Amino acid sequence: MRLWRAAAAVVLLGTAGYVGVMGGEHSLIDARRADSELERMKAELLASQARNDSLAFRIDSLLHDDGALERLARERYGFIRDGEYLYRMSVSDNDNATLHNVKLDCH
Repeated sequence: MRLWRAAAAVVLLGTAGYVGVMGGEHSLIDARRADSELERMKAELLASQARNDSLAFRIDSLLHDDGALERLARERYGFIRDGEYLYRMSVSDNDNATLHNVKLDCH
């Protein structure tokens, strides 16, 4: 009789352990997967916050710093001041570089 109870207890504990680790709605494997997903999402959130802060700084700079706005206009859009020359380099099909000198008169 005692042996029967001990065997039943071992089977019951083994089954409970297996269900706790492998089965059920929230198994240990699912918990570990959720933990790793949480860590990935936290890292993604930190990266997004850093990007957001950088963009907010850039917006503030463009709104309040005329020099930053001028740099953007010159670098991205090729704006020049009166009397300045704009030099554009281009490569033709035969890979020979040509220089185009453009002078814009803004009155």
